[in-house]
Amino acid sequence: MLERERDLLRDRPQGQQEQVQRQQQDVQEGRSSSPFAQMDRLFDEVFKRPFFSLWSTRMGGEETEQQIYLPVDIFEDGESVNVRAELPGIRKEDVNVQLNLDSITISGKKFNEQRVQERDFYRLECSYGSFSRTCQLPAEIIVDKARAVFKDGILEVRIPKSMESTRLHSRKLTVE
Repeated sequence: MLERERDLLRDRPQGQQEQVQRQQQDVQEGRSSSPFAQMDRLFDEVFKRPFFSLWSTRMGGEETEQQIYLPVDIFEDGESVNVRAELPGIRKEDVNVQLNLDSITISGKKFNEQRVQERDFYRLECSYGSFSRTCQLPAEIIVDKARAVFKDGILEVRIPKSMESTRLHSRKLTVE
């Protein structure tokens, strides 16, 4: 690893340092699935935070985030593509799921129920506001048979796979 890369890595929060090191190790050991998967991971890392957070203030020694981070797992089983997203503190009514033939978009808002004014914060880590995440899907799907369920802060979307093209190209899902 070059000295410049070490310096850049040292400036990141600990969790990001570990993630970057795992990704570098995966690449060195040839475990990455494809160059496109690597690019997806890189774009997710770069664009998961707003541009101006590069100059955000530090509070309590840690960088404050100005955007809600939306972690997503996407995996296949024999019959479907499954998407699982962590949405703690968000109500079902405030979640939108838009499904296309090759991608899924999860968006919504997280509201601050308590308006705190004129307080001296020692740490301010809770994020409120809008969020949106679009992910590519790994297989052809049947859009009109997809189902989304939200329970205990976890959104689970199950989308049946298809071997042939479907008639419906886009659909907004109702979250149950």
